[in-house]
Amino acid sequence: MRVVNSSRVAVVVVVVVVVVVNSCCYLLCQVALKYMDKKSVCGVSLAREIDLLLRLSHPYIVEVFRVVESTAWCAVEMELAANGDLVDYIHGRGGGLPEAEARFLYRQLCQAVSYCHSVGVVHRDIKCDNVLLTENMDVKLGGKSVSLYVYVVHITSFLWLLVVDNIIFYLYINC
Repeated sequence: MRVVNSSRVAVVVVVVVVVVVNSCCYLLCQVALKYMDKKSVCGVSLAREIDLLLRLSHPYIVEVFRVVESTAWCAVEMELAANGDLVDYIHGRGGGLPEAEARFLYRQLCQAVSYCHSVGVVHRDIKCDNVLLTENMDVKLGGKSVSLYVYVVHITSFLWLLVVDNIIFYLYINC
C-alpha cells in the first residue's frame, strides 16, 4: 500500500487487487482507496460526497467502484489516476505545459464540468490538485467533497426558483 494523499480527514492509498486461483496469484488492477474518519467529517457532507460519487458517471470524472462504511470510518474504492494530479505534473514539466497539451487537458476538464452542471451539481473546488491524470494522460476530475446540488426551476418570465442544498432562493428579475 502506498499513500498518495492525506489530509486532516482522509487518507488515499493505492491498493493492488489480486485474485488467487489454484494457488496462483493474478494481478487484476490497482485502485485508489480513500479512508475517511467519520469523527472528523460532518455527517451531512460525508453523505453528500458519497451520494455524488455514486451518482456521477462520466469519462472525465473519477469513477467509484464501491463504498464500505462502519460506525467509525468510511472507505471509498475508486479509479486510480496513475499519473497523479495536475500540480505535480506541471511541476515535473518545469512549471508549464505546451499550449496544445494544455488545451487538450482543458477541453476534457470543461466536458467534465459541463456534465456536472447538466445533472445539477456544482463542484466549488476546481483546482489543479483536484484534476487527476490517468495512465493515458486523460483528465479525471476528483475532490467532489465540496460539491453542491443545485436545482433551477423557471417559474415565470421574471421569477426563478433556485434550490441549493435544500435552501430555497427566489430570484425575481425585473426587466
